[in-house]
Amino acid sequence: MDPESEDAARPSFTGVRAIVEACARLTEVDGAAVALLGTSRNVRQLVYATDPRSLRLDELQFTVGEGPCVDAQRNDEPVRIDDITGPEAALRWPMFSHGAEELGVRGLFAYPLGTDVPFGALEMHRLTPGDLTAAQHDAAFTCAASLTTGILATFAHPTFADRSGAPAESDDRYDRRSVYLAAGMVAVQLRASTSVAMDRLRAHAFAEGMTLTDIADDVVSRRLTFRDEGDRP
Repeated sequence: MDPESEDAARPSFTGVRAIVEACARLTEVDGAAVALLGTSRNVRQLVYATDPRSLRLDELQFTVGEGPCVDAQRNDEPVRIDDITGPEAALRWPMFSHGAEELGVRGLFAYPLGTDVPFGALEMHRLTPGDLTAAQHDAAFTCAASLTTGILATFAHPTFADRSGAPAESDDRYDRRSVYLAAGMVAVQLRASTSVAMDRLRAHAFAEGMTLTDIADDVVSRRLTFRDEGDRP
C-alpha cells in the first residue's frame, strides 16, 4: 500500500471538528475544544480547539492540573460556571481561575465524554458572564454524546493501535508527547517518580509564567535541567 493510501485508511476522530464548531454556534459561546484525559491529571491530549484562546485555556488546565474539564471528567457531570471571577471559582480552582481571568474569559462550561468511564471533556468559554440556557445546555449535552460515539468508534477501529502521533484532525499545536518525555527525563534527574517529576514541572511552569509544554520543550532540548535539585542532600 502506498503512503497516501495508508494514511487515508487510518482512522481519525471523525467529525470532531464539525461537532465542536457546531456546538460553539448552538451554545453561542466564543470558543470550544475537546480533550482526552487520563485517570490522573498528568495525562491530557487536546484533540481540537476552535480558536487560540480555547487552546490556551486547555493548556492552562494541563499546566496547573485543575479546572472545569478536570472536574467534569473526574465527577462525570457537567460543570457550568457563569463567571470565573466569582468567589466560588477562585476557591475551587485558585490557579486556574486567575489564569483564565487573565485570558479575558468569564463563563466556562465543561461536559464529560464517555459512557461508563469518562475519558475526556468538551470545554467551552464565553468572554462575557452568563450561564447557558436550557436549550443551550441540551445542545452541549447532545454534542458531547456525539463526540463520545465518534471517538469510541475510532478507538474500536482495527488499525487504531498501529497509528503513531496525534489524531489526524489534530496538529502539532496539540501534541504533548514532549511533556511525557520531559517528565521521564526529570524523574531520572531527581531520582524520583514521574508523578513527582510532573509536579516539579508544573511548579516551575507556574513560577515562570510559562506553559507546561514550553517548559517540557526546554527540558527535552536540554536548555533546562533539574539535575542540581536531584543532587541535593
